[in-house]
Amino acid sequence: MNYDEAEMKTGILKAMAHPVRLMIIDELSKGDKCVCELHPMFKLDQSTLSRHLSQLKKAGIITEKKEGAKAIHHLATPCILKVFGCVMNVARDDLKRKRKTLKI
Repeated sequence: MNYDEAEMKTGILKAMAHPVRLMIIDELSKGDKCVCELHPMFKLDQSTLSRHLSQLKKAGIITEKKEGAKAIHHLATPCILKVFGCVMNVARDDLKRKRKTLKI
């Protein structure tokens, strides 16, 4: 991997590196949603939620299409969900190693 590729990957990972953005990705994996549908799921004002959506759009993880006055958000790259499974495997394996070291 060259430096440009590493920077590109870092940008995508940084866009995902927030609990709210991971939750948005998870919600959009269940289907397209407008901000009006996402907003009640989070204890955030609408402008903060919009900033999170904007970061995901900038990274190419989600897209937006207009339907009248509504902006419908769509998971552009569903393969990104594979990261969730991998992260959980890392967490489980790390926990097992720590338990083994501590002999719990």
